[in-house]
Amino acid sequence: MMTIATIYGVSDDLIEVEGNCPGCDEYSGADEHFVLIGTHERKTRVRVWYTGRGVWAIAVAPVSEDTPMLPVALEGAENGYSAMLSVPDVEMVVHEQEQA
Repeated sequence: MMTIATIYGVSDDLIEVEGNCPGCDEYSGADEHFVLIGTHERKTRVRVWYTGRGVWAIAVAPVSEDTPMLPVALEGAENGYSAMLSVPDVEMVVHEQEQA
């Protein structure tokens, strides 16, 4: 099942991952590293964090040089203090531990 996954910060301690696929859920603000997996081996790495300036930030990156990224749309969330990322064709969202 493919869906659009939408990611944004809420309050100062929650990350919302909305959609209709495995891994879409509410996460602690400390759980900031995710990989969105799509069809045909397309993947996108996402980091969401609460900044010291009182707003949420989102960064995207490839998972490797040989893996194409999913297309992303980045805009401001309705709450006014978070970036919001929408990614189509997501089959699964994987929470990753921060790499040391």
